[in-house]
Amino acid sequence: MKFRILILLYLLTPQLHAQVNPENLNYAPIAWKSTPPADCPFPVSKEITGITLLGVKSGFHFVDFGKNLQYSPDGKAYLVAHGADTTDTKYRFWNDSWITGDQIYLTRVIPSLENMNDASKYEFYAGTDPNGKPVWTNDFKKIRPLLEWNNNMGCVTMTYNAPLKKYLMCVTDGGNTCARMHTYILESNEITGPWKLVTYLKDFGEQAYFVNMPSKFISSDGRTAWLWYSANFAKKTNGMRIMDNPPGSHYGLVMQKISLNK
Repeated sequence: MKFRILILLYLLTPQLHAQVNPENLNYAPIAWKSTPPADCPFPVSKEITGITLLGVKSGFHFVDFGKNLQYSPDGKAYLVAHGADTTDTKYRFWNDSWITGDQIYLTRVIPSLENMNDASKYEFYAGTDPNGKPVWTNDFKKIRPLLEWNNNMGCVTMTYNAPLKKYLMCVTDGGNTCARMHTYILESNEITGPWKLVTYLKDFGEQAYFVNMPSKFISSDGRTAWLWYSANFAKKTNGMRIMDNPPGSHYGLVMQKISLNK
């Protein structure tokens, strides 16, 4: 199998022409209905049963372990990325782009300036051994997906929620890259899984991308957080009219306050 992994570092910067007055965007809490497709491979989480939107304020991505990697399981820096198998026979338009893919990958490195600029120092997740323990390798050719869902994956971020002792993964399925986009959130007790579905947010944004949950703004009980993203860069493309849903979604840095439901 041959794999192509998209490496993307991106800084979300609010557009000057798209500033939003948060005082005009107060709305009643929205319990976004989780509507995963029938072929969703992830079991539904019983510990975090979805999210509620509480209000808005206006490649490889590092896993957010808190300040100075406070909650890293081993002191290493981890990075998460999306990609695709180049031998895929169920190929969709732009199968492996900045926002679309089929798999999620994981890599780690002992953090230092020297190590992080030396490709040989990185370890790649390579599946599990016969006992189900994760295998790590320095050989990129032996890399294996952490997760796989053909034609339903894309840009990915991961945050450790310390109060809940949970890893939270945000994945965006970018469709054909200029479409209504779907976001789903997964949770796990371990960084290598197994992963369960918290919620599937169909048409979120309706074109949200680079969705992430900064650990700095997670509440002390772990149940309230801020969902950051940008959205709606192509509102009138392919005959569609993209709406700002939930309220406050726009082409710039969006900060939605959410609750992680029990």
